[in-house]
Amino acid sequence: MDLDIEQMLHTCKVMTLAVAWQEGAWSSPVYFLYLNKAFYFFSGPDSRHIRGAIENKGRAGASIFADAHSFIEIRGLQMEGIIEPLGKSKEALGAAVAYLKRFSISHEKGNALSFIERQYRARLYKFLPHRLVYMDNRVAMGFKKELEM
Repeated sequence: MDLDIEQMLHTCKVMTLAVAWQEGAWSSPVYFLYLNKAFYFFSGPDSRHIRGAIENKGRAGASIFADAHSFIEIRGLQMEGIIEPLGKSKEALGAAVAYLKRFSISHEKGNALSFIERQYRARLYKFLPHRLVYMDNRVAMGFKKELEM
């Protein structure tokens, strides 16, 4: 993956998730951690974006954009993929610890997953993209390039 894109994945903090919801659609911003080609985030299990994803076999869209002062500077990722809940596993615990560290969330020693569940009533999920499109108006207005994961 391009170094500019990789840098953006590690400096941007907010990913917007979009799902079909009942008779319409819903989008929600979430803080994310990019690790091992997956996007990890915490969310309430009763939130609309989680319930909408569950109703649609996990299918969701997501986008991440770097802050821009002008439309000429807009650049980011548009993605299609699957949202999966993570139970208590080695992967989940490692991602939870890295997430808390990335966002400087202090917690008592012990299980980071349990801390988030108790403190924020949230669970860990991951977004696994199967299609990524990089767009960058700095290259050319409307420039898009499909990426390999």
